[in-house]
Amino acid sequence: MSVAVTVELPEDVATILQNLDKDLSLTALKSLAAESYRSKVLTDAQIMRLLGFESRFELDEFLKEHKIYFDYSLEEIERDVKASQQISENFRKEF
Repeated sequence: MSVAVTVELPEDVATILQNLDKDLSLTALKSLAAESYRSKVLTDAQIMRLLGFESRFELDEFLKEHKIYFDYSLEEIERDVKASQQISENFRKEF
């Protein structure tokens, strides 16, 4: 099930926005998705479904375009670096 949303814009504003981007509906949808993700209202999966993305790479590109970066703590970074180093060491031992 989906819900249609209508936005009414003054004609002069619509003209200006259409000159910037011909598909105002898609632009509005992307803006809503970006702000919903930024404010933690929608999840990764929900944004992917909303925008019809088939891969995480598409989502990552979208987030980057909208200057939305991962909320990544120092502890998480340190844990990931340590795990990466361990994987690298194990790989070297095998070859």
